[in-house]
Amino acid sequence: MIDPSYFFGKWKLEKHGPINSLLQSEILAMSDLEVQIGIQNAANLYLENHYLEFRKDTVFWKDVESGDYRVVDKIGKWNLNGDTLIIMDYEKIVTYRYLITQEGEDGFSQRDIYPRGQIGKSPVVYSRMKE
Repeated sequence: MIDPSYFFGKWKLEKHGPINSLLQSEILAMSDLEVQIGIQNAANLYLENHYLEFRKDTVFWKDVESGDYRVVDKIGKWNLNGDTLIIMDYEKIVTYRYLITQEGEDGFSQRDIYPRGQIGKSPVVYSRMKE
């Protein structure tokens, strides 16, 4: 059982397996050059700006708006259910679920849990940001 207070503070994105897989995929390589560049630019924006900051029952993060590729501030509610991190996006009124697959002093990794219960193959890794 993970103690929720473990997450308090700010976490930097270190590795995003699903984005890396997309950027190396055959599907992207076969897309039009304009599409490839747009996806690569959006991915880079996300990777350079994304973080999670947990406070009590609120979480703050940065995301990239699809379409116009701009960085936006997000806010939501979060909680833990066993080893599952649940984040509810206030703006989109959507819930994201992540299986915490590893936790340690300096960071944690998670895998997406998709709507039908499948668990993503590639981990997303965060490290604790020093104050």
